[in-house]
Amino acid sequence: MLASASRRRGPICCQPRRCAASRCKSGDESTRANQTDHAPQRALTAYPDAQTQTRTGWVTAQGKRFDQVLDLFYVLLALSVIISVFG
Repeated sequence: MLASASRRRGPICCQPRRCAASRCKSGDESTRANQTDHAPQRALTAYPDAQTQTRTGWVTAQGKRFDQVLDLFYVLLALSVIISVFG
């Protein structure tokens, strides 16, 4: 029943960037791509502190956090060496 209902409606294009041009004929490709680029920002309007990031931006932010944790371990290691020298 579900398969026959979806055949009557035609192809479903939830992700315009991945669908073939012959299947998706409503609107211009660039217009739909622009709409999907802004979709996460529209979804996060209810959360004013949330920010959208690109993949490279997220990787850079995670790298900075990792560097902070690594610096903390270096400081703790230095303190342990100092304590062992004087202890």
